[in-house]
Amino acid sequence: MPSNDPKIATAAILQTLCKDYSELFQGAIFIGGIAVHQHLLATGSGQDRPQNEFTYDGDFLISRADFGDLRDIEEVLMTARLSKHQFSRDGFEFDIYVENANDLIIPYGNAAAFSEVKNGV
Repeated sequence: MPSNDPKIATAAILQTLCKDYSELFQGAIFIGGIAVHQHLLATGSGQDRPQNEFTYDGDFLISRADFGDLRDIEEVLMTARLSKHQFSRDGFEFDIYVENANDLIIPYGNAAAFSEVKNGV
């Protein structure tokens, strides 16, 4: 029976958006809360509490080439904090960290070498 809980509905919308971006940009590496949520769901640890411990944005690392393509379909803005970019879709914010153009400690190549797809994200 479908849930009427708005937090679960919100989580499902963000999940779908992240899957869509994962399909469009196969080099995208989701990080932060959305990555933790995917891990919890994949391991079964989060099945009983996704509505209570869910993020409301999507953060990802992306290659320079994919970033060019992303700018063709989204209105991407530069933000000074951590040298990231940002866009909004359906009420959700997405923070984008571009390969070799951000202040994250882990380089894109290292993250890509160890990333895993979970639940299509």
